[in-house]
Amino acid sequence: MEEPPTLPLDVFNCRITGIANIEASAGTGKTWAICGLYLRLLVEAGLTVDQILVVTFTNAATAELRTRVRDRLGEVLHALDNCGSGGDPFVEKFLRRIATLGGEAAEHARTCLRTALFSFEDAAIFTIHSFCRHALDDVPFAAVQPFQLEVTADDGETIRETAADYWRRIADRYDAEEIDALLQKGLDPEWLARELRRVLGKPTARLVFPECSLNDPRRVRRAVCLQRILLRFGPRAVRAAKRRRRVIAYDDMLYNLYESLTGGRLPWLAEALRRRFPAALIDEFQDTDPLQFAIFRNLYFRGGTLFMVGDPKQAIYSFRNADLHTYLAAKRHADRHRTLAENQRSEPGLITAVNALFTANENVFGSPEIRYRPVVMGAKPRRDLRGDPEPRESLSVWLLPPGKKDEPRKVAEAQLFALAATTGEIARLLAAGGSGRITIGDEPLQARDIAVLVRTREQGRIVKAALARRGIGSVDITDRSVFATLEAEEMERILRAVAEPADTGLVRAALATVLMGRGSRELADLNADAETFNDIVERLDQYRRRWWQHGFGAMWRRLMTDERIVDRLLPTPGGERRLTNVMHLMELLSAAEDEHGGIEALPRWLADRRTDPREEEAALLRLESDENLVRIVTKHRAKGLEWPIVFCPFIWRERGPERKSGRTAAYHEGDVLILDYTGAGEAKKLQENEQLSERVRLIYVALTRAVNRCYLVAGPFWQPSGRGATEKRARRSMMNWIVAGIGEHPGRWAEDAKTGVAAIGKSWQELIATSPGLGLAPPPTGAVLPLPGPVSAPAGQARKVLRTPGIAWKLASYSSLTAAPHDEGSPPDPEGRDYDLAAPAPEDDEAPHRRRILHAPPPEGSPADILDFPAGITAGHCLHYVLERIDFQDESGWEEAIGAALTAYPPAGAPEANDGRAAMIRGMLADVLSTTLPGGFSLRDVPGARRLTEMEFTYPVAGLDPDGLHGLLTRHGHRLPKPGFPELTGYLRGFIDLVFAHRGKWYVLDWKSNHLGARPEDYARPRLAEEMFRHAYELQALIYLTALHRYLRLRQPDYNYDVQMGGVFYLFIRGVRPSWPDAGIWHDRPARALIEELDDLFSAAPAGKGASSDHA
Repeated sequence: MEEPPTLPLDVFNCRITGIANIEASAGTGKTWAICGLYLRLLVEAGLTVDQILVVTFTNAATAELRTRVRDRLGEVLHALDNCGSGGDPFVEKFLRRIATLGGEAAEHARTCLRTALFSFEDAAIFTIHSFCRHALDDVPFAAVQPFQLEVTADDGETIRETAADYWRRIADRYDAEEIDALLQKGLDPEWLARELRRVLGKPTARLVFPECSLNDPRRVRRAVCLQRILLRFGPRAVRAAKRRRRVIAYDDMLYNLYESLTGGRLPWLAEALRRRFPAALIDEFQDTDPLQFAIFRNLYFRGGTLFMVGDPKQAIYSFRNADLHTYLAAKRHADRHRTLAENQRSEPGLITAVNALFTANENVFGSPEIRYRPVVMGAKPRRDLRGDPEPRESLSVWLLPPGKKDEPRKVAEAQLFALAATTGEIARLLAAGGSGRITIGDEPLQARDIAVLVRTREQGRIVKAALARRGIGSVDITDRSVFATLEAEEMERILRAVAEPADTGLVRAALATVLMGRGSRELADLNADAETFNDIVERLDQYRRRWWQHGFGAMWRRLMTDERIVDRLLPTPGGERRLTNVMHLMELLSAAEDEHGGIEALPRWLADRRTDPREEEAALLRLESDENLVRIVTKHRAKGLEWPIVFCPFIWRERGPERKSGRTAAYHEGDVLILDYTGAGEAKKLQENEQLSERVRLIYVALTRAVNRCYLVAGPFWQPSGRGATEKRARRSMMNWIVAGIGEHPGRWAEDAKTGVAAIGKSWQELIATSPGLGLAPPPTGAVLPLPGPVSAPAGQARKVLRTPGIAWKLASYSSLTAAPHDEGSPPDPEGRDYDLAAPAPEDDEAPHRRRILHAPPPEGSPADILDFPAGITAGHCLHYVLERIDFQDESGWEEAIGAALTAYPPAGAPEANDGRAAMIRGMLADVLSTTLPGGFSLRDVPGARRLTEMEFTYPVAGLDPDGLHGLLTRHGHRLPKPGFPELTGYLRGFIDLVFAHRGKWYVLDWKSNHLGARPEDYARPRLAEEMFRHAYELQALIYLTALHRYLRLRQPDYNYDVQMGGVFYLFIRGVRPSWPDAGIWHDRPARALIEELDDLFSAAPAGKGASSDHA
């Protein structure tokens, strides 16, 4: 389809009626244009502030837009009253426009603007959801909705409960074999809740299901039938449940207005809303979705004024249901198309360089309807970057240098180069800024003027650590929710104790938090000190009464003062971050009190938000400090923001999405969104193609945040693959495709073996040589050092966990129960995490096969084997990191996880050794996941939906006696070292490496990287039994199984240990491989009687002490 003609927008002379699409590239003054159109509608169309609808998509954007419009009203009114623009281009152009209207236009404008300013509180500037609610609030009878509705930001509980109930009602008609077939396909209530949320968010999507015939087995046909019924009619069940509960979520507001406008019940509603809001301006229209566009199409496409302002090149929020194809459809139906062609943000050299980069590839954004139109420098004043003693180009590129033998660097080494270049340059800039040489305008360059853009929080963590090594402070601006923090968990415990101070279990749980500051010894002392404990209970009851009388905010402020929470948090590592979270949560809880009032309701609301923290603007983590710190920002969060200097160290890894093993694919046929449940490969390819284009748009957003200078890392690299290396990942880099894949579809280009890494490097060199403003940055100077990982213990020594002075341990763990016999006097690990120990130093007369523990790569040309991987705590961290993050059934994401692990936890040795180590890890993964385990299956058979990584548990123990524990285990035939811990009353906490379900059974799995030798017999059952005894791993296994037993007993109504518990695996991963049958695998399934007796032993209270509550 031919693209409609697009002309530059003249804000102060364009037509202000009809339907207009305005494309506003990054930095071209979109808000400036909206303000100009708004003021013209007031003065020239005679509308009032409550008649001009302005819609954007977030509360923050709404608040900013409201402020900017109000400011412009005041500035223009002041100029009219004082007969002068003051040099402001906006005011000057507006006054010039008024002058062309002649007559009494100036006095008329003065009257209109003064009236607008006085009545601005009534301005109709809304989020899309607020507008939808306002539209229906005045007609509740016609809209068939209750007068009183509770607005909830999180409808997850309603969806989960409705999904479980609906699934059971439908599944009751199926027999046991058919139900088992459904569960094997993953079609359980959790799947239904997840898919219902997807379908409810995309109600106009067309659903495509697998085809089946009468020749298919009955259970297959029934499974497909159930899938169709659940997803076609489930959304109705959820909406009906919300109506019964009188609750409404944000997506429901959209749907209700959409249904009212398009369902035929209220044919008069569109005309009524159009009379109320004769004109509308929609900001960030590229983030619209089919529902939103259908609403505005019904309101304005049959008469009225609508300005749709957005930039399809910045459409990066598909995960929030934003639909670029909807924007393109709306654009095709507009009367006219205009563009903002002047960049008001960046320096001329940066504008020129970005123009060159994105015009090099004509179809760079994947659609002929989305073309990059070069922009020119606008008139807005800028603060120049001056005085750099080592000048750089505005868009500076570090091309990845070749490694050994002039071959491209492999991913791990390339990542270290990118970090060294970025942090080194930041250090140079800040040093020159600190001495006053480099300035931004008239001010010295400061750390807050610099931003580092990353795609993931893990990348942000790596950058933060690398900056810290150079003594540079930084702060994260992330998309993480405050409800996902430890502070939210601890505040929930405290609120529950305040709500029910008579419950000693809740009181003890609250006291054990960091916020309240009691350690396990203090909690144990309270057992014998009833007077002190009663004083605490009385104090909590006083908080409860204050809550009841004066509200949550007054109560929490008093509690923080009395319990000295600020004094306790600030001196601790990360204390400022934690205190910021506490204050943020206090604000959110105070705001929620109006809708979720009541001492019992507010803790329940907090618990719901913690278990399902939906993305919500108000809950995003705040900056813990306004100090002068480098900003680390995710690319999605960076949209709409700007900084003088921006670094993009990992943009070379911004590649196309990896194909996932999930069955659902989302793609478009024309303008219609398809949700495809067939699992077909072609559907996945269509989805990937759309995702590839979004990755390019994410690159565009990143490269347009800078005002003065932008740095990026790019060029060819190799990805380790098995025992060799592949160029394919370098071709999958969308940054490389933009420059070197001209005329090629990115997916086909990535698969084209004829495109070598040499051609990629040459393309970059040619672009840089011919593009003003684009230039090579000098390579980093000095050694490229690996990032620090956890400190390794010397060979032959176990890690010692050091107590922080003045802070008591609050929770016991497996480590604490086993530490005494081996390391008497050392405090336990409070987290309960188990990391593998360094191998014991070999004796002089030990056989050679015991000594294959290397800290350097194996000799060149030798096979890469995990037996050659270094030993020690850091190596254990590294291997655990990979195993926790990969998809067992999809190898496409392995390399990224391996590279990140080697960067975050580099084993001993030179960085260049990491290439060989990556191959070792990849070979280990292939071996471990393919080896057949007891039970006749391999881990490759277990889908991601049936796995839970790093499952945390905390359960109470009361009077746990070491002699009683040892006697019980001995009686059941378990040979364990006698524990030496003191009697324990408190909480037992731990983290299980992996819990998974397969074929109706549940399993615990723990990874062990201990190096036991280099022969199969070194990993045989007798040798493993020796290792299990020496480190008391069997006790750990029993604790883990008891935790899982408690979990299943509480959450599975028909749970039966004998039927559903598959047991525990300890995989000594260096020895697990198909060629060594049974090696490295320790499996046990203890008798139910032992697990139940352990459960009772952990729960039983000693004589004279109150029993602890039982929860897993």
